[in-house]
Amino acid sequence: MRTIRSHQNDPHEINLVYDPSYAEVLKSHRKELEKYCGRKAPEAIEPPEDYEMHGTNRIRKKEFLYLKDIIKTTQQKINSEKK
Repeated sequence: MRTIRSHQNDPHEINLVYDPSYAEVLKSHRKELEKYCGRKAPEAIEPPEDYEMHGTNRIRKKEFLYLKDIIKTTQQKINSEKK
């Protein structure tokens, strides 16, 4: 998977490869990769098959679960078993 991260501007290190404002950076990196590897880098920037677009230019696994939701479900299960 391709990634572009801005460690200085984003402490959470969100993948910016799908952000249109980073298109020129990606294009520049692609050219460097082509020079280094001696072959053309792929043009398409689509999330991998088991990922989906989420929010503004972010991707996440389709089966993604937030930790808070897992905790809530687990607590509900524990509480129902106590009754």
